Amino acid sequence: MLSWIHLSDWHQKGASFDRKVVRDALLEEVRNRTRISEELEKLDFAIFSGDLAFAGRDSEYQSARKEFIDPVLNACGLTTDQFLIVPGNHDLDRTLAKGLSLTLVEFADRDVLADSFKNTDRRNQILSPMAAYSRLVSSLGRTTPLSAYACRHVAD
Repeated sequence: MLSWIHLSDWHQKGASFDRKVVRDALLEEVRNRTRISEELEKLDFAIFSGDLAFAGRDSEYQSARKEFIDPVLNACGLTTDQFLIVPGNHDLDRTLAKGLSLTLVEFADRDVLADSFKNTDRRNQILSPMAAYSRLVSSLGRTTPLSAYACRHVAD
């Protein structure tokens, strides 16, 4: 049997955004999870399903890593290898997304999408709103998922 913890929507706004009361209450619950069930003593992994940051900025991810991810993994007895994370709508920098000329309608055309990702400059422009998220993922010891995904699907 596998046991895991699922978290989402932390919305870290940076170093001055104090969430310690909320975080500490969560950590207390995680540390005492066997009160719910003895089967929860050993967790196999943690999933974070979006919105770790508030506006997709490096400072937010740095604070989230220090103030949230590392303490939660420690309380769970897990390593970063056991931490699965996917981005949410707050995990992209919308100030960078405003400059994109490719619309979602254009993304529906596989040829337009493939051509856009084959061009290194265009691919970097399209993925730029997720750059800070990608740096966080890399800091967790993972391959940046966005560029790997884009390159794999362009080759198909």
